[in-house]
Amino acid sequence: MNEFSKFFEELCRTHEASIVFTDFLNYVIDLFLINPDKRYFDYNRYGEDEYKLFFKLFNALVLSMQKELENQEWFDFLGKFYEDIIISKHKAGSRGQFFTPASVADLMAELLSPEKAGFCYDPTCGSGRLLLAHHIHEPGDVCVGWDLDEQACKMCVVNF
Repeated sequence: MNEFSKFFEELCRTHEASIVFTDFLNYVIDLFLINPDKRYFDYNRYGEDEYKLFFKLFNALVLSMQKELENQEWFDFLGKFYEDIIISKHKAGSRGQFFTPASVADLMAELLSPEKAGFCYDPTCGSGRLLLAHHIHEPGDVCVGWDLDEQACKMCVVNF
């Protein structure tokens, strides 16, 4: 997470942290778009050197996830970073956002698995922790997440 934080903080020298985080999510989503005509990332907001930092952020995300997944079945890197950096600066309670601890998501996924119907639906998915945990128990199931916060939904998309 150190490399990711380093590049993130470099971008935050000239841009507000929550905007940089949202732009990073949009950047990653753009990398996987099937229709390149529809873009989410604002390419005009950043200079060329700053734009290069987004690729470094993406690379740091992938390497951090790889490292974390060597020790555990799933890891919500983006949710953890969001809690530690973005929300901590703006107080979670004021936004009404409280992320489910990984141990609770694992327990809920275990409890849901015997009742499996081929899918898992989370109407308050946040960064997707319950869906990630469920996917470990039932990898063939369809996972559907929904949230009022668009940024949270984007974290879930990128996590998957």
